[in-house]
Amino acid sequence: RIVGAHPAMAAVVAVANVALRAREALGPASVQPALAALHRGIETDRHAAAQALAAHLDEPVRVVTYSASANVVEVLQVLRHQDLLLDVVCGESRPLLEGTALARYLATEGYDVLVATDAALADAFVERTVLVVGADAILPESVAHKRGTRLLAAWAGLAGAPRYVVATRDKVYPPQLAPFFSIPLHPANEVVHDAPDGLRVENR
Repeated sequence: RIVGAHPAMAAVVAVANVALRAREALGPASVQPALAALHRGIETDRHAAAQALAAHLDEPVRVVTYSASANVVEVLQVLRHQDLLLDVVCGESRPLLEGTALARYLATEGYDVLVATDAALADAFVERTVLVVGADAILPESVAHKRGTRLLAAWAGLAGAPRYVVATRDKVYPPQLAPFFSIPLHPANEVVHDAPDGLRVENR
């Protein structure tokens, strides 16, 4: 039922899985400590992943990102601290504009940041550019992220830009639940307001 309600969000599934397994094995009192341990592990993963990505770089880079991720923010903090960051380019991330919100936040934190329309992100892959995104789920044979990431990653590959997914343990989809993963439809009015009869809208 939880997977059905949030099929694309591994973090929700992970929290529920940890809580339910702890309760089943050790009783209700074990749930809170188990979730606290999960949280500590996620924070450890986030920092370790950012450090690991930085270790791949030997010169300052432009970071292009799409959507918004706390893991990507951690990477940016580490790269800036190690003088490995030139600037950041954020796609708007339509229709909810979470990329624009991330760009606003980064600007208030003193980053050199550019927000671009999603279709214009392909132009951002100049010399010394890397693509860094988070993940909604890590599946047995793929990584799920915001719709449009596949096209962006393909373009980055054509441009010769390294591509990185930065994720934490809560994004690993339990293998036994992976067959239930799906990308649900979201409200049409996020994309088209007052759609006339006969106009179909796909907003996954």
